[in-house]
Amino acid sequence: WMTNSPHNVLLRLIIDAGLPYLVLILGSATVIMVQIAQAIRRHGITLDEIALLAAVMIILGSAMVDIALEVPALATMMAVVGAKLSL
Repeated sequence: WMTNSPHNVLLRLIIDAGLPYLVLILGSATVIMVQIAQAIRRHGITLDEIALLAAVMIILGSAMVDIALEVPALATMMAVVGAKLSL
């Protein structure tokens, strides 16, 4: 882990790469969220998928206030949950 770094993903992106990178990331996240919402409207959603989406939101939410995605175990779990959602 990096010392003296902020425990907030968005703040860290601004510091590391600047505002244009942050705008690009937030724009991409918005597009992904819209696509997820459209897929849910078209195909519906199962209880398992709701649980997986909740897990992703909890992990991403905790990354906004702590270094959650910097911990290898949580980063791996996030990758596995993301892969399961894409199936």
